[in-house]
Amino acid sequence: MIPSRVDLHLHTIASDGTWTAKEVVEHAQKVGLGVMAITDHDSVASVAEGKSLAESAGIKFHTGTEICSTFQGHCFHVLGYDIDINNKQLLEH
Repeated sequence: MIPSRVDLHLHTIASDGTWTAKEVVEHAQKVGLGVMAITDHDSVASVAEGKSLAESAGIKFHTGTEICSTFQGHCFHVLGYDIDINNKQLLEH
């Protein structure tokens, strides 16, 4: 079996990316990604659309987000995968 190309750290216009979810998925398909995740900063706004489009294109999709957290005055970015994008507490944050 040939391994899939994977990118689990993609951003859209929902945070600091320049492409919509549709454009990200179209490019992922063009470059031959087999697995992907949209992980915008503190947002899941593009995840549902990205998941639907990726799955329609035959690309395995993981839900995700990049949560910004501060500890002792330092900013840390924590990636979360396979999250519930409808979780009330997450959405309120």
